[in-house]
Amino acid sequence: MKNDKLLSPYIPEILENIVLSDHLLDLKEYKYIKVENEVIDKIENEKIIIENSYFFKSSFIACDFKNSEWIDIVFENCDFSNADFSDSIFHKIEFQNCKMIGANFSGSTLRNVVFSSCIANYLSLGFSNCKLVYFTKSKFE
Repeated sequence: MKNDKLLSPYIPEILENIVLSDHLLDLKEYKYIKVENEVIDKIENEKIIIENSYFFKSSFIACDFKNSEWIDIVFENCDFSNADFSDSIFHKIEFQNCKMIGANFSGSTLRNVVFSSCIANYLSLGFSNCKLVYFTKSKFE
């Protein structure tokens, strides 16, 4: 049997600070970005690709990011309440102290994903393909 090891996200030391909501309707791919203290509310942008990035104290309230790809990302103190990430790909992701109430990850592929100290009430992972997915100190009520 193969010994699988959890892989951590690769986040470079130098990232471009951006206001993501200013660009979400224009671009589909983002790499090496840092997003802080931003509220992204009810945005629909399917098939977005974000890689090697860091999000801090940002909110994705009721956003629609179906069929998206999220690779090598750290989300710290973010809010994903009622956001839709169904049928998306998450690889080497850390969710730290995030609010995930009602977030929809159904049908998604999750690889090397850690949910640490998250509030995950009504988080939907139905029909998701999960490998090396860990929940530590997270709440499901």
